[in-house]
Amino acid sequence: MNIKNFFSKRSFSYFFILGLISILIFIFIYFSIPIYFFDFNKNKEVVITYADNISAAHRIVVDKFNEEYKGKIRVETINLPFSKFSTNERKELLTRSLRSKSAKLDVFAIDLIWSARFAKWAEPLEKYIHENEVKKLLPKALESCLISDTLIALPMYLDISILYYRRDLIQALENGKIIEEKLKNSITWDDFFTLSKQFKNEKNPFYLFPADNYEGLVCSFIEVLLNQNPEFFHSDTLNWQSEEISKSFSLLNKIINEKNLTPQIVTDYRETQCYDMFVYDDGIFLRGWSSFPKDSKALLESIQKGNLIEQAALPHIKGSNPMSTIGGWNIMLSKYSEHKQEAFEFIKYIVREESQKIYYNEGAFMPVISSIYKDEQFCKEHPNLLKTKVFLDHGIHRPFLDNYTKISDVISYYANKVLKNQLTVEKAVNNTYQSLISGELILR
Repeated sequence: MNIKNFFSKRSFSYFFILGLISILIFIFIYFSIPIYFFDFNKNKEVVITYADNISAAHRIVVDKFNEEYKGKIRVETINLPFSKFSTNERKELLTRSLRSKSAKLDVFAIDLIWSARFAKWAEPLEKYIHENEVKKLLPKALESCLISDTLIALPMYLDISILYYRRDLIQALENGKIIEEKLKNSITWDDFFTLSKQFKNEKNPFYLFPADNYEGLVCSFIEVLLNQNPEFFHSDTLNWQSEEISKSFSLLNKIINEKNLTPQIVTDYRETQCYDMFVYDDGIFLRGWSSFPKDSKALLESIQKGNLIEQAALPHIKGSNPMSTIGGWNIMLSKYSEHKQEAFEFIKYIVREESQKIYYNEGAFMPVISSIYKDEQFCKEHPNLLKTKVFLDHGIHRPFLDNYTKISDVISYYANKVLKNQLTVEKAVNNTYQSLISGELILR
């Protein structure tokens, strides 16, 4: 036997087997490890675009995220401030972008009542988040994120409608202490109307609520409607000519035009103008949101009235339970995003306990995770948090219907007409019915 040939054959066999093993190992690794492991651009920073009202609280959270994920993910913001864009304008801007199927928008915030409308453009989130993480969220916050049993958003923060009052003006009444006790347990509308007779000074607006042709007025309308019939929107066929609809128009009209408890100028006012009027004109009662003390903090401090404001449940119809409207914003992942995993890292960061505390500290945005309300130290530092949570516990959602925007536009338009004394209640009920049945376009 030729020794040289023998070793040559052995060497060939050895290297052939070694090569084959190497190929098999490579194939195994290739299919076992995520494909991005082999991406030579894996160290390149991914840029995520996020559209929202970028308040001071939002900016802190974004900056902290960018610092923590430096070199990996960077969030760039598209600011849609409330001072420049109405809620409806924000909705239309987002709708336009998503209809174009643009990949330029990764993450966006929506008013929680838009969830059903925006669901078709949202990436379902179940595959990105563990069930245990979802269980940390407040049930009231989670309700608006589930459409047809699909998790299409995560809650960002909550807001709740509250009755604010001037404690000093109530306590100055002969029966002030008794009245204040009643207020804390929620006063009926009938008793509220009776109470107004004790205030003769026309310079003090008795009750202020935003009544412009917009969503804020709809919230007041729906509170009265569901106070009469909590199941109204659960019916297969919505009865827009019902007695409850008529009474809802009537009660709001009674406040302004019959009892004169509210100056008619509020029919052109939204929250900010009502807040300012309440503070400057020594208003007695105000329907506002839980963020009011923070929104008007500088104003309240400048005229030393901050410590005079107390909160209570909104008035209710006799025989029913007090109700408050739940507001707030959710965060969605665009189904057209090219960086879904990275974008969800940012969404997940938003609902972290640390971020939620920042939102509350800086903006008075109510947290969406249960643990914060059980954090004794945090609640001790922020005593109003648990007080406000009581209103959230009996809070109601507006209906999560595909055509809610249409319903809202119609109600706000005709309710505003009634409050301006431009339409009778009877005509408003009929017009509401006709508009919703016919699909007539209402322009706000």
